[in-house]
Amino acid sequence: MSIKKLRPFPSLWTKCPKCQEIVYIKEIEKTNKCPNESCGHVYLYPFAKMLKVRELLQYGTTWGELGRFVLEILDTIDDRNQKIAFLSKTHGLMIEWFEWSQMIKKGKLSPGVPL
Repeated sequence: MSIKKLRPFPSLWTKCPKCQEIVYIKEIEKTNKCPNESCGHVYLYPFAKMLKVRELLQYGTTWGELGRFVLEILDTIDDRNQKIAFLSKTHGLMIEWFEWSQMIKKGKLSPGVPL
């Protein structure tokens, strides 16, 4: 009998950094901004692509695959400020993932706890 490692189910909700409202991710992906009319926070990076980066980190991709994916995304972004925002967010996710994996190795978190 083999034991399967279960992957955490990706969240369908996120919190807007400006208005702090919980919003449906699919709504943000459509326009790349907060759907709350009184807020309208615009994400400077492609939100859907950032979710893919997080998913790749969570599910154990290689650094080479992640690097290729990030470079492909950068090639699709024309605006310099958007590229910088995307790289900054990617860097933050990589640090968050590294700290998360170290806590699991030290036994401070169980492997099933999502990033």
